[in-house]
Amino acid sequence: MPRRSVLTESEKQALLIIPTELPELSKYYLLSEADISLIGKKRGKHNKLGFALLLCCMRYPGSSFDAETDIPLLTLKFIANQLKIKDFSVWRNYFKRDSTRREHILELQSLFGFKTFTNSHYENYIKKLTPCKTK
Repeated sequence: MPRRSVLTESEKQALLIIPTELPELSKYYLLSEADISLIGKKRGKHNKLGFALLLCCMRYPGSSFDAETDIPLLTLKFIANQLKIKDFSVWRNYFKRDSTRREHILELQSLFGFKTFTNSHYENYIKKLTPCKTK
């Protein structure tokens, strides 16, 4: 029996949207010195920018991205400016080697304890959040 969705499609999208306004960018995507040091270890501006964006997106809204994801220009500029990367268009080169992105995701998961949200997590949360019916 199919379950009724708790959130509408627009509510789900609103939860996963990448910020574009300066107050939100400053709150969620401002890189610390430790972040910049970690990012600085990556080779090439495209990898630095891709890794930084991945770090920010995994922190908030809690998702990763791929070559098909539309990254807002203002968000990209905000992160590039912090890394002192003037030509932020180089970031598209981040997708030339897909295994780099996957390796970066695994690295960030290891460093920060991020976990991939699976069906098992979903079912566990549904059980915890759905009130039990009594007879």
